[in-house]
Amino acid sequence: LADAAWREIDLRAAATPAALCTLRGVACGAVRVLDVTGSRLAKRGDILDLARESPQLRELRCGSLGDNGKWSVRDIDAVFEACPSLTLFECDVGVKIDSRTGDEERYEESLGDVRYVLGDRRMRIRRVKIHSGCVDSAHVVFECAARAARAGRLRSVDAS
Repeated sequence: LADAAWREIDLRAAATPAALCTLRGVACGAVRVLDVTGSRLAKRGDILDLARESPQLRELRCGSLGDNGKWSVRDIDAVFEACPSLTLFECDVGVKIDSRTGDEERYEESLGDVRYVLGDRRMRIRRVKIHSGCVDSAHVVFECAARAARAGRLRSVDAS
């Protein structure tokens, strides 16, 4: 009964660090679907900790977490590594790309990060924010974004 009770958790606009910590303790790894969309008090670290304790987690929805709620590619990798059973991860993504630094290797790595995130079929991105975007990368980013949007995996792109 307890296992069935904790399979699908809807904490939209209500998740807090304390609630996620409590859920981690009482759900005992039974969570299969977790939705914390719009929970501006939820922290990425607390969500990741819960994912690590949820080996059966299939869907994780955590978009619209506020100004600090954008997930980096490193964060996304950590979620998938912590929870290999995940088949859907919905979130906002932040990536920094800048060719003006002169570090060609880092620039290419950043573009690769965008391609990876926008091409991953497990991802549903509400918004990807390209920080300090440069003109050189805009073509690549929007080409990848168009493919992801056509596939239903991306809703919006914000480049600054």
